[in-house]
Amino acid sequence: MTKFNRPTLRVVQNSDEAFNAFQTNYNNIAEGMIPTDSWNDLRLQVPQIIEQSVHAIQRELDTGVDLWDVIEVLRRMIAPADLGEHKESINTTLPAIVEVVALIGISIDPKEINLPQEQIDAGPSIPTIIDAATRIVTTAQWVAIASVNDNHLGQAAELTGLLRTFEVSVRGRNYLSISRKVLDEIFSSEAIEQLVRSNVGYTPSDISQLWEAIQKERIETQTLLEERIGEFIQISSTGEPLSDAQITEAREVVGKLLLEPGQGISFSIDEILSHTNLSTSVITSILESFSIETTGLRAVEACQKFVQGENLLAGKGMLRRQDRYLPIGDPLPHDFIRPLIESRLKTSNKPWNRYRKHRDSWTEKTAGQLLSKLLGINNPTYESLEYRFPESDSLPYDLSKNSTNSRTNTKDTEADALFIIDDIAICVEVKAGSITEKARAGNVQRVEADLRKTIGEAASQAERLEDLILKHQGLWTPANCWIDLSGIREIHTIIVCLDDWGPLAIATDALVRANIITSQSIPWLVSIHDLFTIATFMDSPSDFLTYLRRRTDPAASRLLLAGDELDLVMWFMGGGLYFVPDPFEVRKKNPTIPRPRQAQRDEFKNSNVPTQVSTHTDALDAWMYFIEGQTSIEADRPRRDHQRHVAMLIQHLEDSKERGWLRTGADLAGLAHEAELTISDYMIQLMHSTLKDGCFHTSFMNFPDLSGNFGLFLGTLPIGESMEKVKIDIRKYAQLKKHQLHLGRSLAIIINVSGHIVWSEYDNSLNVDAPELDREIIERRLLSANQMQALNSIAPKNKKRKKRQKRKR
Repeated sequence: MTKFNRPTLRVVQNSDEAFNAFQTNYNNIAEGMIPTDSWNDLRLQVPQIIEQSVHAIQRELDTGVDLWDVIEVLRRMIAPADLGEHKESINTTLPAIVEVVALIGISIDPKEINLPQEQIDAGPSIPTIIDAATRIVTTAQWVAIASVNDNHLGQAAELTGLLRTFEVSVRGRNYLSISRKVLDEIFSSEAIEQLVRSNVGYTPSDISQLWEAIQKERIETQTLLEERIGEFIQISSTGEPLSDAQITEAREVVGKLLLEPGQGISFSIDEILSHTNLSTSVITSILESFSIETTGLRAVEACQKFVQGENLLAGKGMLRRQDRYLPIGDPLPHDFIRPLIESRLKTSNKPWNRYRKHRDSWTEKTAGQLLSKLLGINNPTYESLEYRFPESDSLPYDLSKNSTNSRTNTKDTEADALFIIDDIAICVEVKAGSITEKARAGNVQRVEADLRKTIGEAASQAERLEDLILKHQGLWTPANCWIDLSGIREIHTIIVCLDDWGPLAIATDALVRANIITSQSIPWLVSIHDLFTIATFMDSPSDFLTYLRRRTDPAASRLLLAGDELDLVMWFMGGGLYFVPDPFEVRKKNPTIPRPRQAQRDEFKNSNVPTQVSTHTDALDAWMYFIEGQTSIEADRPRRDHQRHVAMLIQHLEDSKERGWLRTGADLAGLAHEAELTISDYMIQLMHSTLKDGCFHTSFMNFPDLSGNFGLFLGTLPIGESMEKVKIDIRKYAQLKKHQLHLGRSLAIIINVSGHIVWSEYDNSLNVDAPELDREIIERRLLSANQMQALNSIAPKNKKRKKRQKRKR
């Protein structure tokens, strides 16, 4: 907080429990640190912390208990018993500590620690191991945070730090069903599958089949052991003594379940062969790719690399020893399957180029299909749209509608997709390039290069298209055909990436500071995984456009800090993701509205502060895990609630798809709850008034913002009244108020006495001088914006008295 008691940073949690977990996690990061005056002084503590922590873990691992058993105990303590009960927002455990212990355990350190016999007999202290491993992980976290300030390393230092923090903290970042869908669709064609099998040795479908086999083997093994224990208990309950052979077997079963859990859950190739049709050679090849036997380094060196951003276990879901394998998380991490296959294909140019062309085409097509679904239409208006653009701003060119030679100093380019829905244009660019391993490991130059090649290029291409539409109201194609876009009133840009950039796709301000995004408008950066996920549960195009508006608002987008796009989406679904616009800017866009009041100015200042959005995906996780079959606990699909009458209006617009349906639907979907209640009250009052006196009644509300002034006109259809007469009346009223207040767009709606919508009409015509309308406004004595505000600002108990005074004078 500042001395004026205004917030300087806002942290958005979805519950009190989540806030407590947030505090705990941040306290854990700082625990054990010696306070210093600079990040460099903190970095000096790192070697000692690593050595002490590694030594503490090694002492516990040298007590005679098998490493695999220790790791399985840790995994069970950290992993949720049932995904349906797991809430990420209140999680205070760190999955990465299992990896840290594994790194230390498979190092090449000689056994130099001599422990007393009583400590060996007692076995390892799991709490000691957890504490030491946690210190290593939290050290990696704050070293990543500190690297945000390493500007001397390059423009992308801040972004690199954010990516490193994400890589250390987040595991299992994609939903299993969505990841599999993406893999299946990219690699499902017979030609691509054969190409991958020839050059890699196995395909994603082979990996999925093996994943299922491993899960089946683990479940069957666990079930058989538990059933056998139950049989022994049943025999003992009858009073019959167990035989020596049964006692020996019972001890072995109990050992596998409790005393040697790592051995119990590990498997060999022979044990999973019966669950799959894959050959031994294919299974071996896959298991070798996703497992590790040793780091080849000393434990301290392996942990130093981990803290500096290079995780030797990245993409490795299993430990390997002789002919057995131990899962330490997801045995075949689906997040790493495509990057692994692509890295193998890149070793040969011809297969790689063939695959890349197919992959890029699939990504563009899929992005268009998903966005079409979210926007409530069948297909993009234009796909792979070719158009002319200037070679250089310093050379003369003419790309206006009246151009006689659009080819002078211009050249051809292509937009991946362009959506035109009435007066809305959405420009889409797609990038299928991957984040390199060096970038994920924290190499600033590599991060900058990857960002410029994907996000930077896509943003420039989209900005070019947007500028031409705004400047010339249309495009020239290479065939010298003119595409008329003069009716466009609202425009947005979306960049879809095949890879997930995590927090970097949200850090708009940092992208601008690093000169990655140079345009005035802000694009929405989204991964294909997140786009698939959003399209799975968001079924209202009006809600989607509202999200797109808020997400790409230049002022608001620079205030957002989050680790995952889906956290922002779910915050929005719960009623959040709203920043009060600058009231002076709103008035500049809408000169007819009154001057901002002090309360509005204060609200704007208090709202517009950097905002850290923590985990908000608990409800989405629960629903996804349920529909994926990973839990039996039922969960509802996430929905964004609207007041009943407003929801009815939005549904009518989306069903009718009449002109302006999407833009006005989003105008309504973006209203505050109080505004929705006002609309509902007005509709009820209008119906009651018409039922009471049988006359036509109207009401008007306007909602000015940075996109213009939206007016909503409601009218009633009395029983027995002519629809045509009512249409004429409300059209005239809407025309006069739109002209008087310079409304950018308006929606007129007629409802019958039952509250059903029987007619609607959209008007986005440009406001021009019209003296005849000015005279009619005066004759009808329509209230101005200032008069409307003054009336609304009077306290209800004083309104009647003030009106009497006016009449008396």
